[in-house]
Amino acid sequence: MPQFLLDDDSDSTLSNMKTHSGLPAGTYAFTETQVPGWTLSKASGCTPSSGTSTNLGGATATITLAAGDNIVCTFVNTKPATGSITIVKDAQPNDGQDFAFTPSQATMPQFLLDDDSDSTLSNMKTHSGLPAGNYASPKPRSPAGRWRASAAHRPWAPAPT
Repeated sequence: MPQFLLDDDSDSTLSNMKTHSGLPAGTYAFTETQVPGWTLSKASGCTPSSGTSTNLGGATATITLAAGDNIVCTFVNTKPATGSITIVKDAQPNDGQDFAFTPSQATMPQFLLDDDSDSTLSNMKTHSGLPAGNYASPKPRSPAGRWRASAAHRPWAPAPT
């Protein structure tokens, strides 16, 4: 059987089902190509005959079709929920010093923040669409000895002179 595409949206470009009729009894395997950002969470309805199995990790339903069987196998894909992380820079006192942040995730680029009245750089950066997971809070870097972390809330304050 040739490869085919399905989708489940409101336009009629592609259907969300494909029927293969007139098939002789036998074993048929259907493997869904993984799509980034989606997870195959369930393959249901594929089991009227013995010997039929699903492998979610391999995105495959192996169907043993007996004479007279009519099987509807539904592949259910879910898009994992995402969240966001916002980093806020609060320099005390406000200052034009730029602070460089390097996130722990390689997919997030380094960024600069500052806390002053001009709009050249923001004092906050939001990373959105993040999958669930552990993220290390990036520590800002500033010129040596000019700023230090305050113990209370970790805002950065000028180093004593």
